Amino acid sequence: MNKLTFFYPKKLNFGSFLILIMEIKYLKQILIFKDINFIFDSKNFNKSQFNYYIDVFNSLNLGFKKNPFKYSSKKIIEENYLNYTNLFKKNSTYSFEVINFFYKLTKIKPNYVYKQHIKSKIKRYILKKNIRKVITIHLKHDPENNLAHVKYNNWLKAFQKIKLNNKFKIFIVGNTFAKKYLGNFLDNVIFCNDKFSLSDQMYLVSISDYYIGMASGFCCAANFSTTPYLIIKHPDHHKNFIKDELINGKIPFSNKKQKIIFMNQGINNILKILRNIR
Repeated sequence: MNKLTFFYPKKLNFGSFLILIMEIKYLKQILIFKDINFIFDSKNFNKSQFNYYIDVFNSLNLGFKKNPFKYSSKKIIEENYLNYTNLFKKNSTYSFEVINFFYKLTKIKPNYVYKQHIKSKIKRYILKKNIRKVITIHLKHDPENNLAHVKYNNWLKAFQKIKLNNKFKIFIVGNTFAKKYLGNFLDNVIFCNDKFSLSDQMYLVSISDYYIGMASGFCCAANFSTTPYLIIKHPDHHKNFIKDELINGKIPFSNKKQKIIFMNQGINNILKILRNIR
């Protein structure tokens, strides 16, 4: 069997989509499916969001001969398709459980490879600005979830206590609100949404000298790279299942310089993190 069509009934966020892409890559490598289709239903996933995510997919060099994602504006009868979300019994769409399984089976680290036009654009920018060291930071804006939402004032106070080397440039990625709260107070900071596409920002993370991120979908750009990173997660955020995805507090496929820490966003905690980039 080399053709398989999946129905994806659950609404995806950005991180879930990035994880799904990597799962498909493993499916093609291990199970050797030549034709895999994922059908998204309009009741859970609007067309503009679908197109936005497909632009990200198209920036990656995954070796796929064709786009595996389809969008249906018509009512889908679920019984006609294999329900992927039930296939592996994941506890959430953004869980690493399946990827961890594939990694254990193959010992192939999940890495994204980006297309040349993305690489060239970022390389030109770094050379033009004479940037010696690239630091990327993602501060998650999620006011409806207090455990996940960035504490802007604490980060600002911590930034102001740290004297950064002028050769460093900090790129704030993936947060359209960060400039509003931090933009008038910080030097050496570039707010990426003014200059770069989402795909550009993902590639910036993948070539960073260091990445700091709050636990979010954007962290997948670091997870699926060799970039040294420190990902911050509140101890009570997803505490019921996050431990099932980690071994000794680390993602199984991460390297020695890729770490997750469980802490709140107190100023002193943030200062300890920022000192890693000095």
